[in-house]
Amino acid sequence: PTVTPRTEVLNTGLVQLQQELTYTHSQVATSNELLLKMEAEMLKAKTIELRLSSTQQELLRTQTQLKMELSVEPAFVLDHNMRIREWNAAAALLAGWHRQDVVGKPFS
Repeated sequence: PTVTPRTEVLNTGLVQLQQELTYTHSQVATSNELLLKMEAEMLKAKTIELRLSSTQQELLRTQTQLKMELSVEPAFVLDHNMRIREWNAAAALLAGWHRQDVVGKPFS
């Protein structure tokens, strides 16, 4: 078989295209690896953020509960259904009802 100059040009172009395609595949694979690493890092960061948020919320609840318990002012907390969720000692002294008797009951 005789190789014509046109065939040589086409073969050279095909080899170049194959090399470019291999390079492009390599770049895509590298990009995909980087994206996966970034996604993993973002997931770690979000997990840490949620843990921190949960810890902050727990700290805030504890601080609020301590303030209520130590307050000399009567205080109570109602939930969205108007049920008593918290009742401090000053409220018990003023109303004459112990905490265990009112928590969970409807506020009326």
